[in-house]
Amino acid sequence: MIIKLCLDTQKFSKKPTEEEISKIAARIGCHVKEISIKDFAKSIIIPNGKTYSPSVFKDGQRNIKNWISQQIFVVDIENDSLENVLDTCERVNLFPTFIYTPFNSDNEFKMVFVMDEVIQDIRVRNLVIRSLLEVFPQAKTETRDPSRIIYGGREVIYENFSYVESIPNLIFAACSVIRNSTNASRNMYNFCRDVGIDMENGYPKFFTFHDEKDMPEVNSSNVYVSMTKKCKSFINNIYKSTLFSHMGYVIYFCYNNTQDCFF
Repeated sequence: MIIKLCLDTQKFSKKPTEEEISKIAARIGCHVKEISIKDFAKSIIIPNGKTYSPSVFKDGQRNIKNWISQQIFVVDIENDSLENVLDTCERVNLFPTFIYTPFNSDNEFKMVFVMDEVIQDIRVRNLVIRSLLEVFPQAKTETRDPSRIIYGGREVIYENFSYVESIPNLIFAACSVIRNSTNASRNMYNFCRDVGIDMENGYPKFFTFHDEKDMPEVNSSNVYVSMTKKCKSFINNIYKSTLFSHMGYVIYFCYNNTQDCFF
């Protein structure tokens, strides 16, 4: 799979200095790159250690209002073990494509999730991040920032480069965690309110379908429909599988896709 993101050209073997970061931040929005997942992983670890932004921006201007699209999402985990995090992944059937260690920390790592579709709707982008933070509450909150830049690191410590995640599987994982929490009803309400999704029967109003004839009724601009032809089936619990289905999905949001509304 080829992904599209902003990837800087300068190589590092340690975290950039503040002066270097300032220069990277000013130019990185113009360095849009289409690259394979495996080559991307190689480009951000030593001896390359390049800085990147998971998002693509309008006119090369890296800021929240110019966000255009995103396919990879990075979750920063601190003060937890790789074993514990992968146990969580197994429990909710949600896996990263690879994990790497940063330059300057021995108790931190970055989980890189690659979605099976390019996300061009800021509401869905917010949903992905919020769901990941629900599953991994120990993650750093700067993960929420669509315009963040992320530094490279030392080495890849977990890899499954052929694996991609789907929006349905991510929602199911987040709901699974919430269902098993204390005050589950309140937490589910807060989750839906935070991401702006309508609720139905105590859950996010969200449906999947395999054939277009089975697609639920769509009569509002607040509804997001995806009919991606290569969505990983949420029924498949074998995380290394490369099987795909024709599953589509519909999300009933509470508001239109306007950046003014979101921000």
